[in-house]
Amino acid sequence: MFTVLPEPSRTVVGTAAFTGLRAGEIRGLTWDAYSPADKSDENSLGMVRVLRSVWRGRVGEPKNPRSKATVALIPQLEALLEQHRKMSGNPASGPIFASRVGKPLDLDS
Repeated sequence: MFTVLPEPSRTVVGTAAFTGLRAGEIRGLTWDAYSPADKSDENSLGMVRVLRSVWRGRVGEPKNPRSKATVALIPQLEALLEQHRKMSGNPASGPIFASRVGKPLDLDS
C-alpha cells in the first residue's frame, strides 16, 4: 500500500496501522504534540501525544480517558511523518494531517 498511495494517504494509513489510533484521534494529531527520536541515541523512539480527537469537524477529547496518552512511534512511521512534514512545508504547529486551509483533514473524503 505504501508504494501506491499518494501523500498524505500513505502517512495516514501508516499512522493508523502502526499506532492503532482511531480515525478521530489521527485527525486530532498536531505537530506540536509530536517529538522526533533523539538522533544521538539509537534506542530512542519518536513520540506523539494524543491530546484531542476531531469527529465530524468537532474538536474534543479522545473517546475515553485512556486514549489521551503518549504513543511511541516505530522508526518506519517516524520516517513517513518526517517525509510528510517536509512535503507540507515543515510546519511546527497545526494538524499533522491538514487540509489546504489548515483545518484537520477529512479522512472520509
